[in-house]
Amino acid sequence: TPVLLLPATGLPIKGNKKKAEHMLLQAKMEMEMILEEQEQQEEERKSKITFAQFMQEWLQMKQNTVDESTYASYRFAVEVGIVPYFEEKHPGLLLRELTAKHIQDYYTYELRERNVSANTVRHRHANIGNALKYAVRMDLLMSNPAEKVVLPRIQKYVASYYNERELTVLFERVRGTPLELGVFLAS
Repeated sequence: TPVLLLPATGLPIKGNKKKAEHMLLQAKMEMEMILEEQEQQEEERKSKITFAQFMQEWLQMKQNTVDESTYASYRFAVEVGIVPYFEEKHPGLLLRELTAKHIQDYYTYELRERNVSANTVRHRHANIGNALKYAVRMDLLMSNPAEKVVLPRIQKYVASYYNERELTVLFERVRGTPLELGVFLAS
């Protein structure tokens, strides 16, 4: 009579239950070791990500979830404001080491050194806050340090208007240009 072999183990079907169980146990242990090693590598990668790198990764993730104009404002905030500050003032600051003090110092810097408005700081805070909420959801952080920050008061917009002399100068400058009609109607 011919002997039938199981293709996965190469063992004959009859009389090899113990050997097959042993092979299964060995394969299971090897797979668990591989998965454990992969988890350790992922944890190590997570623990080494800087705040600036994370903000850039968050920005990439947001590109496919928001409108183009919203993404453009996020990108400007991250690439022109947030990342350059943290790369210059706190190079290598790990995401897991970020504190409310780091964020508060950034807002103070933006207000005092770069003379941005309180409203701009609030927009940057929204970006940082949302990114850190995402970090918490992804188990990169235990809590969101942006929730502890004190924000500046919103500045009320006070419109200014051109006086008669300023309007005269404006009309002279746009006379004969494609902007003339639009400026005239808006004025």
